[in-house]
Amino acid sequence: SDECSVGSDDTCTLTSTFFGPSVQYWVNEQVWFGGGVGVSVARTFRNASDEDGFSEEGLGLDLRAGYSFTAGGQSTFNISVEYTPGFYTFETIIGDFDYTIHGFGILFGYQHF
Repeated sequence: SDECSVGSDDTCTLTSTFFGPSVQYWVNEQVWFGGGVGVSVARTFRNASDEDGFSEEGLGLDLRAGYSFTAGGQSTFNISVEYTPGFYTFETIIGDFDYTIHGFGILFGYQHF
């Protein structure tokens, strides 16, 4: 089958993407926390033009914490960690299945104020 589906033997790519607003709170000049609530989209596909892949939308969260190595200047280098869980329900003829896709990231960044 050319379809990329749950339970198939095909090699597929799974993405989980967060869309939504986030806020950021600076504890001091170097430490900050952030978070947001929005929509997560899970999708499987074989290649970028695959239209037969599985797609599902659900509740998404974005939770972040970071540290800026320089404070008080116009530019800063920083490191942060990010956790983006997506909560989904897969509906079938025998019942609904709830699942969560967990996304984690360690980011190294540069900001110019």
